[in-house]
Amino acid sequence: MKNIFFGMLLISLLSLPFLGCGNGKSHEGVNKKVSKEFSNQLKINQKSTFTDQAEGIDLVKIVDYLPNGYSKLGDTDYTDVIQDVLDKHSTVEFPNFPILVNDKGLRIRSNSKLYFQKESLLKLKSSAKVLYAILNIAKVENVSIYSPTIEGDRYRRVNPEDKKGEWGMGIWIQESKNISVFNAKVTHCWGDGIYIGGGRDIVPNDSIYIHRPIIDENRRNGISITSGKNIRIIEPVVSNSRGKSPESGIDIEPNSNTSTLNNIYIERPKTFNNQNHGIVVALTSLVGELDNHVNIEIVNHIDEYSTYGFTMADFRPKKDKEVKKLTGNVIIKNAIWKFNKQAYALGNTSDLYPPVNFFNCKVYSDVNNVNVVDEGMQYKMKFLKKKGYFFQ
Repeated sequence: MKNIFFGMLLISLLSLPFLGCGNGKSHEGVNKKVSKEFSNQLKINQKSTFTDQAEGIDLVKIVDYLPNGYSKLGDTDYTDVIQDVLDKHSTVEFPNFPILVNDKGLRIRSNSKLYFQKESLLKLKSSAKVLYAILNIAKVENVSIYSPTIEGDRYRRVNPEDKKGEWGMGIWIQESKNISVFNAKVTHCWGDGIYIGGGRDIVPNDSIYIHRPIIDENRRNGISITSGKNIRIIEPVVSNSRGKSPESGIDIEPNSNTSTLNNIYIERPKTFNNQNHGIVVALTSLVGELDNHVNIEIVNHIDEYSTYGFTMADFRPKKDKEVKKLTGNVIIKNAIWKFNKQAYALGNTSDLYPPVNFFNCKVYSDVNNVNVVDEGMQYKMKFLKKKGYFFQ
């Protein structure tokens, strides 16, 4: 059964098209510590929800199942022990110290509640695999995870010179329903910190709630959304995504015409110093023979120092195919883009995307936060309306 499961995961990952809002090359950049404004948000996000959420609950403690003389240093692989606990119990407390897991990852079953303590850490053992999922939430429902801290292996690869692959995920959510993740911290993954989608996305995720995650120094994207409906991401802080294109803080990018992007809501995201995009929306693969309705709303986005604060990626023509225009709306409201090489990049929609609406968006270009409005914006507003972009 395990071999079948991981075979399915491998097929799903390898069927992902190369994310099309970058050039596919590796990039080198300089990681930065977040600014004071972002640091204040980090302090809020780092506040553990463990004590409040776990109070009065009868928890099964993983530490009670570890072998005698167990290590608290995160240097001994306890994957099989942890998996056995997760398979048999639904309400589980992780140890209050680092614990090593291998690239099989941990499969989460339906109706699970997982609680991480202040010093809990899932640390991935050095791997040579091009794909993995440290927390694997696939084809399940009714899962809540509180305060997980996850560290990937991008700086501890078995062969550091081998740069193949981009699918090592901290938290993988696929074809699942009613999934909540609170106060996650995910760093150093070979691919994305959090991935919401999977394969060709025939069955979309539904009712996914990600609350106040901290995502830093992941190699491809901080958060990717490829398929889902009723997805809410609240107050994420996503920084220093670099190493493998698209190198974005948040990438909303369907895999195929059978994907779903409906009722995607991102509130108060803070993106910082990502190699390419703070947030990118790339809808090309969703356009096709099937009708698709898109509803994406991003409210109060702040980006600092990413190359582009916000990007709407070009539509890439599809040869010899009859395609249908996407319906719906993309709304960007009250965004602030600071110190970018280019605050926003708006590609050619070929009149196949839904309207893209900007409300009260501002551009700052100096460290004193003096509002410097793009002098060409008024001209662009008239021109871009023809391309499906609207500014208010």
